Amino acid sequence: NEWGKLSYNRSWCFVYDNQSSGVPAHADPSYLNVNVWITPDSCVNDPNKNGLKIYHKQPDNNVSWHDYNTNDLFIHNQIKDSEYTVIPHKYNRAVVFYGKMYHETTGVDMKPGHDNKRVNYTFLFNQ
Repeated sequence: NEWGKLSYNRSWCFVYDNQSSGVPAHADPSYLNVNVWITPDSCVNDPNKNGLKIYHKQPDNNVSWHDYNTNDLFIHNQIKDSEYTVIPHKYNRAVVFYGKMYHETTGVDMKPGHDNKRVNYTFLFNQ
């Protein structure tokens, strides 16, 4: 099992503004990502937002971290014709995907108030 030999790399937590564009398209320097959404569904204002769009595209091995993670023009050109899958926000959902796949937040639209903020944890693993 290829996942049985994974090692923990790093993790972080995002607490988003109730209304925001979220994290733009990028790829991560990892083999596998696990995103966990911990905000209850009752806090969601727009169910068409708050999820994750995962593109069926990843950068070539020779592409630098700067280009695949922060270079908006480069990333746009990489994904402009790519198919993608949208994973809707769901309380306590864990999304597991290859970290080098380009991905982005589908926008954030939560109900007003601090307790309604979209919160997610991201864990990165390497082979």
